[in-house]
Amino acid sequence: VSGETLSAAHHLTTLVLSQNRIDKVPSPLRLPLLRKLWLGGNRLRSLREWAEDGSTWLPSLETLLLHDNQLVALHHGCLTAMPLLHSLELDFNSITGYGAEDRDAEGDSESEDDDLVPVKLSDQEGVAYRLSGLWHPLGTASRLVSISLSDNPIMAPETGDQV
Repeated sequence: VSGETLSAAHHLTTLVLSQNRIDKVPSPLRLPLLRKLWLGGNRLRSLREWAEDGSTWLPSLETLLLHDNQLVALHHGCLTAMPLLHSLELDFNSITGYGAEDRDAEGDSESEDDDLVPVKLSDQEGVAYRLSGLWHPLGTASRLVSISLSDNPIMAPETGDQV
């Protein structure tokens, strides 16, 4: 389903596209009233289209569910069109937070690392994790109050060991 087709439904407040084998985010996507977008359980590897096309506009989006995909990293600016986003679920992806976002089977990079958002976790007394390096590069996603990153192979920046 193309973003243009979905954008014709101007009054949507919830869009559930989970478990549909989608390999690219719908783009351009312009849904001014959309509050919840479910894209979990697909085959998404990248959110690049949302950062690059400039025509994605989801000004009311509060919840974005991207769990159970194949995301490797977050592309700089991919959430800029979502200024009210407060809950982002990225569980069960392949986010390492380092390296290029788009990799083929041999691990070769198809893009530069400069525009990727590093996701770094540091253990605080073995109980809670603190995200650093994620807030600023996500642009207007400053209203985020919940980010879920369970079961991603995130690497510690100092050692390269899995956190």
